[in-house]
Amino acid sequence: MPNVYDNSFAYATRNALRRVGVEVIPARIDSSLLAMHLDRLFSTLRVSCVLDVGARVGEYALWLRNNGYRGNIISFEPVAANFRELEKAAARSPPMVLPRPGSSRST
Repeated sequence: MPNVYDNSFAYATRNALRRVGVEVIPARIDSSLLAMHLDRLFSTLRVSCVLDVGARVGEYALWLRNNGYRGNIISFEPVAANFRELEKAAARSPPMVLPRPGSSRST
């Protein structure tokens, strides 16, 4: 029986499957297709910062964290009540940057 942890076996198997039009991607059992896609996309493009515009209370940022994203997240939320909840979520999920509603910065 071949050693499945041997890279040459893994590459040979992957290449044989590609020749018949099948792509195999490593996945965790609890992963969703979207999470797997974003993980692959973010890795390929070397994404290190996500802008969450209209963040509400931080659901997307939390989803990203729960699915393994460890880069920076900059969340923008103009509604004051939502922003207060977003601040609480950011305290539990660093690194997250929250520009204050109505603030502007010149560079």
